[in-house]
Amino acid sequence: MLRLWPEQVTLGVFPNACWLQRGRQTEIAATDVVRPAADAALFDVVDTLLAQRGALFRRGASVDVLVSDAVGATMALPWQDSLGSTTLVRAYARMLLESEGRLDNAAWTVDGGFRHFGGSGLGVALPDDWITQLQQVLGKHGLRLRSALPVSAAAYWQFDRMHRRHQNVLLLDEGSRVTALLYRAKRLYALDVQPLLNDAGENAERLCRRLRALYGEVFDIWIWSLGDGTALAKMVARCLPNAKVNSLALGHWRRN
Repeated sequence: MLRLWPEQVTLGVFPNACWLQRGRQTEIAATDVVRPAADAALFDVVDTLLAQRGALFRRGASVDVLVSDAVGATMALPWQDSLGSTTLVRAYARMLLESEGRLDNAAWTVDGGFRHFGGSGLGVALPDDWITQLQQVLGKHGLRLRSALPVSAAAYWQFDRMHRRHQNVLLLDEGSRVTALLYRAKRLYALDVQPLLNDAGENAERLCRRLRALYGEVFDIWIWSLGDGTALAKMVARCLPNAKVNSLALGHWRRN
């Protein structure tokens, strides 16, 4: 059968890992890099990766880009009944991000939304300069940007392992930081971040102990990790012995 629609590609851009993915479970390439999340030199790594593997994709393919949370800014949005349009939600997200000092004087693209009625939403911002550089690199290889999301935002919209009656937690391990999304009654209840201290295991341990102290027992934990994740899972199991620990694949966050 002749395929007429553009091919869909996922590109992961993180300080210590970049990858291309085609298909739900097909990882095309991976490369180990060590760069600050917003360092322009990271685009050189992406450019090289696309040069090596870009011929595998159809020209004009649309790309969903998954990026490190450290590139931009994210925060939970308390529910508001009065926000009746996308424009109002975006303005609300910008106001809260600015009030928390999360946006500097540079130009930012801000978005926000609420996945569940009555639940916490998520505000997201990425620097305009960063998005422009990303579009330029993709365009050089005949690819088109469809979306760019920090990993916590992708997880917010796509995670579907929540429990109706129990608390559970999703841990996003980027190596340099660990983000926790805590759910109650299948809705986001809290978002917490532990930046790099010594290693990912210590980061996650501090974060899990803080979550237990603030919110009580957790029924189960899902871990998405840029690395192997085995040692992290064992540490989480020791820290929260009553919780079931599960893992998600690197390519789990993929738009349909």
